[in-house]
Amino acid sequence: MNTTRQRRLSIALAAAAAVLGAGCGSSVSGTYSGKGSGMLDKLEFKSDGKVELSFMGAIQEGSFVVEDKRVKITNAGSTQIFRIDDKGCLDAGAILGRYCKQ
Repeated sequence: MNTTRQRRLSIALAAAAAVLGAGCGSSVSGTYSGKGSGMLDKLEFKSDGKVELSFMGAIQEGSFVVEDKRVKITNAGSTQIFRIDDKGCLDAGAILGRYCKQ
């Protein structure tokens, strides 16, 4: 096999691995409720990359992306990272708390 053909094959395999890898991450959808001392009442994830954050009866809209078992939620110019645990719950640490799907 010549060098040009090998290079093209390597690029094609790398691209295929990237596409497959992107689809293997965890995802979120639906409503997640606070467990224990969660600061928010609930998080409702929409299919369009939007999330509604409920706190004491008030609802704010934010956006989210899922990357490497983490959900990055941006709201009012601030981004919070929630780790997706083995049970599919979202954990943002001691201050924001933990949220599991209803």
